Amino acid sequence: MTNIYTTFVLPAFFAHPAHDSVTISIYHAAANIRTGFEGESLMKALDDVVRPVLKPKGLKWESNVYETPREWWRLQGMAPPDFNSEMLQRRARDNKFTDEDEEQLLRQQGYFDESRWKLPTFDDIK
Repeated sequence: MTNIYTTFVLPAFFAHPAHDSVTISIYHAAANIRTGFEGESLMKALDDVVRPVLKPKGLKWESNVYETPREWWRLQGMAPPDFNSEMLQRRARDNKFTDEDEEQLLRQQGYFDESRWKLPTFDDIK
């Protein structure tokens, strides 16, 4: 692997395992990073948290953020409420969601629609 990296003018140490290093991966799905400024701010905030912990211990670190499109993110099988919606604001304020919220979201997303489970028959195909 090192030969491949150095062929592409990447440092050899990118491919060498190190016993004094940490990799931090964040799977970010709740909201997508919309601008370079937001992304850079997130990375700086992460560094502000890990630097005082890892640096004094002599550890090196690498960090990365993997983003999932919000439409493919689910909490307990449900798509999250829309941004700026009353439900999301209530969840943020209360730091939880209720059974009523869950049922309302599931209904909005068609989960109680029995017709979606109807399998096609040969008559439907004609």
